[in-house]
Amino acid sequence: MEEEPFRAYIRASMDIYARCSEEHPERDLCVLSAFGMKAFLHGLPEDERTLLRHIIAEEMSDLVSTLRAQGKDVRFTAGDRNDPYWELINEKHKAQHEDQESVPFIGSVPGKWMLQRGILMLNPGDQKSLLGNKCNLDDSGEGFNGRNSAMNFVHFLIAVALIGSLRTSSSVC
Repeated sequence: MEEEPFRAYIRASMDIYARCSEEHPERDLCVLSAFGMKAFLHGLPEDERTLLRHIIAEEMSDLVSTLRAQGKDVRFTAGDRNDPYWELINEKHKAQHEDQESVPFIGSVPGKWMLQRGILMLNPGDQKSLLGNKCNLDDSGEGFNGRNSAMNFVHFLIAVALIGSLRTSSSVC
């Protein structure tokens, strides 16, 4: 695994989320997740998984700073507040941005926090959910949302209309 192309890919994804946030100034609460990270990296050797987890954590940390500079309140969702990916992201964030606080946990999915107005949930897409398995195989936050809404169908329409082909990553705005 080459580090720089992967870092560029992750940085480009984070830039999409930052632009999505800019396009929704009325939404003052951004909720980030790392759902699916384990599955995403599962097929790689441990040394590559470790490297990529650190790259993702560094880029997520920069995204948090960007979102905060836009005036957003940034929180994370995960299975629980002790999620190992978010512990790593917060560790990197403290090291990279000493003047900023850690990203607080808002709650798990599903959760009552999801009923709040003004939330912008930024979460990478899952092509298997997007393509229509009705999210039955996806135990991530997006899988839950896809099973309980028309989100995967909406993603499909957006991908076809704006991109012209299906992509493996998208933002949930």
